[in-house]
Amino acid sequence: MAENHAKNSFCLTGDATDISYQDLLQLEGKSKNLVLKDLPDPETRKANLGNLLSLNGQTIGEGTLVRLTIYVIQGGADYADTAAKGFHGESVNCNRTSPEENDIHIPLGEKSTAAEAMSVTAEMSPHFRPAKWTPDQINAAGDHPVRVTGQLFYDSAHRTPSGGRTGDPRASLWEIHPVYAFEVCGLTDIAACKAPPDADWKPLDQFAP
Repeated sequence: MAENHAKNSFCLTGDATDISYQDLLQLEGKSKNLVLKDLPDPETRKANLGNLLSLNGQTIGEGTLVRLTIYVIQGGADYADTAAKGFHGESVNCNRTSPEENDIHIPLGEKSTAAEAMSVTAEMSPHFRPAKWTPDQINAAGDHPVRVTGQLFYDSAHRTPSGGRTGDPRASLWEIHPVYAFEVCGLTDIAACKAPPDADWKPLDQFAP
């Protein structure tokens, strides 16, 4: 219930803090000894996860609005926990099993060809999700960097190569979940995409490869 409460945070406001892949690895290092029983309720999650990493004069953790510029691992975005994949849905989505009622799982890496074991994760919740936010449209980003904005969330349901609960290993259990905004750069050089102005970025639904 505490995890589901955190996953349903859609109301963060203000400017997002820019983070990096390495920041998500640092967060993993600071939380790797936490187990499910350490996070029984929203108050304890906030105490254990809310202020873990100092970044440019700000302390970030679960519940921080962040923005990450990175690549989608090629072909990796897909609907999670659907009946077609043999799953029974997630409790946060009322255990419904259709694609439109499940998260879109998005593995992200420093290169589009990175292995998923080295990935970090973004999740698009089915709640309030635009119709054009689909796995096919996300995967169409290919070698174009993406910019993902949303809430930092610690998903202790999964595992890293050093251990954890379920699923394929990933580099960090820290996710952007739920995703608030998803943009794709018209260029393929990530340094050029990060340089001002922002003219090369387009919302996901407007991107055409």
